[in-house]
Amino acid sequence: LAIAAALAIQLVPQSSFHGDDYIQLGVLEGTTEGLDAGPLDLYGFMDGSTEGVRRSMESGPVPWFVHPRLKVHFFRPVSSALLALDHAIFGLRPWGYRIQAILWYLLIVAAYGVWLRRMAPAAPRGEDGEVSGAAIGSATLLALLIFAVSDAHWVDVAWTAGRWVLVTTALALTGCVAHLRWRQEGCRLGLLLSLVAFALGFLGGELAFAVLAYPVA
Repeated sequence: LAIAAALAIQLVPQSSFHGDDYIQLGVLEGTTEGLDAGPLDLYGFMDGSTEGVRRSMESGPVPWFVHPRLKVHFFRPVSSALLALDHAIFGLRPWGYRIQAILWYLLIVAAYGVWLRRMAPAAPRGEDGEVSGAAIGSATLLALLIFAVSDAHWVDVAWTAGRWVLVTTALALTGCVAHLRWRQEGCRLGLLLSLVAFALGFLGGELAFAVLAYPVA
């Protein structure tokens, strides 16, 4: 967690907005034309209507050669609401948006670490040369370290519009940890927490369906 935090904090001073950030900020500022989106629907870029596509062509978000009934609409109300919250607090100061992104990433690292520990329990070395618990622990720690420092993850920390990936992944992984606690320890609270976490994860983004494959299996 300390390593992940130290690396992520370095992104704060050089924060800026990119690509879709301007469309979403324009919606929140009331300056983006051609989109009928709101604070809970910031990922509804195109509604599929010919009139909407025509307005977007005229105002600039889409080029002239797209399909006349182009629809780009993602159901991510929780992620949208969190972006609206940052806008209400920090306005157009990009560094403020990184704070919440870093917290979500740290939650991912923590949940992933707990999940790995539960999925790879320690086992003593046997006379037949079975791998020791210490070795399994070291492999788990190495996997967690590689995960925490992977530069592929920093895109979603530094990109405001891409933060939904952190939100939905953190909630879904938390749901997996709670699910394992229920299955391994019989904790009914774990079952309740897993259902709540997965429900919120689905409202954060469709990526939660990928993580759901593990508890389903």
